[in-house]
Amino acid sequence: MEIAILIVIFLFVLNYALGKSRSPTKDMQSNKSSYDEALKMLRDNPNDFQLKQEVLEKGRRYYASTHGGRSLAKDEAAIQNDIMIHNR
Repeated sequence: MEIAILIVIFLFVLNYALGKSRSPTKDMQSNKSSYDEALKMLRDNPNDFQLKQEVLEKGRRYYASTHGGRSLAKDEAAIQNDIMIHNR
């Protein structure tokens, strides 16, 4: 019984450590890359409503990752500006 409890605790600690191993910078870079790709696709398909929703979602994820995972009101304006610039 005690060994089972120790194994469970070890697995929780291991899971926590593995979850923390991914750096915020890598997440931000990955989110930026994904967002930029979606913006390029939107430029080629400006009337695709589903793609616009994807761009908004990826933009929110990217901008939130630039300030600790929090979403700010100014992010929405930045995303709309990005969309307008890429749809010229």
